Amino acid sequence: MNKLKGYKMEWAFSFVRWFLLGICVVLFCIEPVQAFFHLERDSVSALFIISLCYILITQYSLWKMITEGSHTAKQILQIGVCFDFLVAMWLLIVTGGVNSPLAPMTYLVIMHAAFYWNIKGAIISTGSVIAGFIIIFLLKGQPASESMLFYFFLHIGLTAIVGLFGGLIVARERKHFYEKATARKQVRIDYLTGLYNRRCFHESLRRIVRETKSCILVMADVDHFKLINDQYGHVMGDLVLKEIGKILAECVRKEKGRAFRYGGEEFAFLFPNANHPCIKRVIEKIYKELAGQTFRDNTLKVTMSFGVARWQTGEREHEWLERADSLLYKAKNQGRNRAVFDDQSIFVNPVTKRIENYNIQTKITI
Repeated sequence: MNKLKGYKMEWAFSFVRWFLLGICVVLFCIEPVQAFFHLERDSVSALFIISLCYILITQYSLWKMITEGSHTAKQILQIGVCFDFLVAMWLLIVTGGVNSPLAPMTYLVIMHAAFYWNIKGAIISTGSVIAGFIIIFLLKGQPASESMLFYFFLHIGLTAIVGLFGGLIVARERKHFYEKATARKQVRIDYLTGLYNRRCFHESLRRIVRETKSCILVMADVDHFKLINDQYGHVMGDLVLKEIGKILAECVRKEKGRAFRYGGEEFAFLFPNANHPCIKRVIEKIYKELAGQTFRDNTLKVTMSFGVARWQTGEREHEWLERADSLLYKAKNQGRNRAVFDDQSIFVNPVTKRIENYNIQTKITI
């Protein structure tokens, strides 16, 4: 439901499309309306069929964009602005040109374009609508009456006003939305690693405990990180954390988990509805990635230790965290470079010896 809230504007334009399709049905089915507008039945039926196909495509694209974040679906919706313009012009032509009571719907086209492309979209769509009015007016094929001239210049003037102020309003709202989203992201994201921060981690823990969801918590720590800072400096230490953050984010994401920077060189992962074999796969993948990652001109490799605890029914947030943390320190006390699970099983890094030999050969003391 939260995802749907982020696309209120698209749902609004989707509703407008269905409304316009309903107008086409009325124009096609009600004889007095056809007679009043002097409609050609074939033109209205073709408009109805094309509009229906387009609306179904945009509805499907909107759903794909919401549920999967599809980039292709988003592009289809953006291109849809052009189709909205063509349908609006077609409806104007079949319902009386510049005298049509449907002329104000062109303002929605301008607002839709401004929604996607800000001022640029407002300017282009405004110019296109004005050009459309001029073409329809010139192709009318009969002398212009005073009322037609009045409506023509009225629509031109109102279109320019809507384009100017509508574009400015939408641009301002989009800027506000971007700044709000950026601020929200900064509150939840760690600036160095790009992972979720400690605040977001505790919020997630509380939500899981409150909703009594099945979940596994993994606490992780970079082995001998203090020595890295002491030997190579804090700039190198930050670089190591940044690269590790990328590895953790990728490995955890593949198993539908979330990675957090808990503080300093400590990290945490949450895996809803996961099991121990799944966590073992993630940790093994992390070890493989770390084994292939070197720092300081290929003279430094790092390892990590892990503590793995599944949430138990009735367990409080701090109790769960303390249990996972104690398992992490148990892993460190047993020699580091391993994972200790809450069922007392231990997974030792399969490339431990290679790392140790590498560090001896390069005379690294960590």
